[in-house]
Amino acid sequence: MKILAAIVQVAMRIYYGLVYPVRIIGGENIPAEGGFLLCPNHISARDPMVIMMHVRRKVRFMAKKELFDNWLIGGLLRAVGAFPVARGQADLGAIREGVKTLKAGDGLGIFPQGTRSADNEHLQMHNGTALLTQQTGAPVIPVFIDGPYRKFHVTNIYIGKPLNLSEYAGKRDSETLARITECVDRGIWSLKPEK
Repeated sequence: MKILAAIVQVAMRIYYGLVYPVRIIGGENIPAEGGFLLCPNHISARDPMVIMMHVRRKVRFMAKKELFDNWLIGGLLRAVGAFPVARGQADLGAIREGVKTLKAGDGLGIFPQGTRSADNEHLQMHNGTALLTQQTGAPVIPVFIDGPYRKFHVTNIYIGKPLNLSEYAGKRDSETLARITECVDRGIWSLKPEK
């Protein structure tokens, strides 16, 4: 399985590097070690692959479980470390896998808005990121993808500084979840460049 994963990653790196080139701005904001939550806006099904190919740390992404129903797509996703999540409900298995990933010292990619917006519409955020932050204390790194992707056209991806969520440490109530979610939301959209 590790050989297959390596082959898939090399093939994807070449494909996305040539067809959908990316410029990372702020890559130094990703911690050199330890688990972290990477939280981008979500504009395309390409987002996880593009980010995984251009971030210098290992990042596993949660992906909607329906994608894993297709043996080819599901196999590719698993080969690059993605795992399924049931959207619209409290998926305890996905939460456990996310906690395990963070505690192992890897990055966990999660799209707080929960669904794609091809035109970069500012959608409501969900509380999954806040829940994982409360359980692990992992730093949250906001990301803004300045899409849409166009073939052979450079897309800028802005990576922000880790959010300071220390004031919420140890608090597990719903109000705190909402405040963390709001902080993540502001962190992501503050990276959007002025046109």
